Amino acid sequence: MRFSTILVASLASIGAVDASCFCSPRNGCKCACGHSRLRPDSQWSWHGDGQDGFLGREHCGSGQGRKVASNRNLGGDRFPWKCLYIRC
Repeated sequence: MRFSTILVASLASIGAVDASCFCSPRNGCKCACGHSRLRPDSQWSWHGDGQDGFLGREHCGSGQGRKVASNRNLGGDRFPWKCLYIRC
């Protein structure tokens, strides 16, 4: 029973990283951790399981750019952000 509990906890932690994604029609999905470049797009959604996401114009990292709460839709006529950072 102890082993199954550890296994489930390990898989859950792996799934949390995989589930942290910015998705849009033009850019597809950017998942997991670290930095990614973006092409401007008016439709974005952020799905995070407790991870912090940051959107920026030039450089974005932990504590830089605009912090985005989990499970938010981002959009509008213009999407000026050029990079994202997912902290895991």
